[in-house]
Amino acid sequence: MSYGYLYCFSNAAMPHLLKIGMTMRTPLQRLEEANCPGTFKPPLPYELELAKKVLNPKEKETKVHALLEKFGKRVDPRREFFRVTIDEVAMVFGLMDGDNCEDCESCVKRDESVDRSEMISSETDAENEPEREYIVEEVLSKKKVNGKVLYEVKWAGYPDSMNSFIPFANFNTTMQKSIRKNHHKIPVFRKYVSSDRGSRKLRASHA
Repeated sequence: MSYGYLYCFSNAAMPHLLKIGMTMRTPLQRLEEANCPGTFKPPLPYELELAKKVLNPKEKETKVHALLEKFGKRVDPRREFFRVTIDEVAMVFGLMDGDNCEDCESCVKRDESVDRSEMISSETDAENEPEREYIVEEVLSKKKVNGKVLYEVKWAGYPDSMNSFIPFANFNTTMQKSIRKNHHKIPVFRKYVSSDRGSRKLRASHA
């Protein structure tokens, strides 16, 4: 187990999107990396809006992303950009155990003064690896929210607790074709009474 940070970046070039991720370094160090010159970088620099120091940041990041996805807020399941407000992000961050970073400058000084050998040995600079690709294993059900159809998906390699609802536009072309072809076979979402996947699907189909 190791400590790291959840962070929320904004960018004036993308006024309706926020970048929400994790880092094993400090939020300001991650911000500096995000603003390094490079291909396909936004024309304006990112700014740090929120940060929280947490235990097991990868796990916390997955939970944060899953919670935001339930509102259909994720632009692309393979990217860390969300169409949400800073208040909504703050609310979700508030559900995670940890310490809010009110002053990120002090975070930098504090973290530079401690022995980080355990953190370094456990991290593989995950935030610098290609962003994880979330692969849809199965479409479980569908529901309509504010006139928009959302689909409940099971993500390959993730437990059922990470299932989330996403809009049709977030699927790749192959999945979109499959959904169109089998749309009438996808059950309407109902409240589930069992955590067992088989029971969940049966409940959705016949409730």
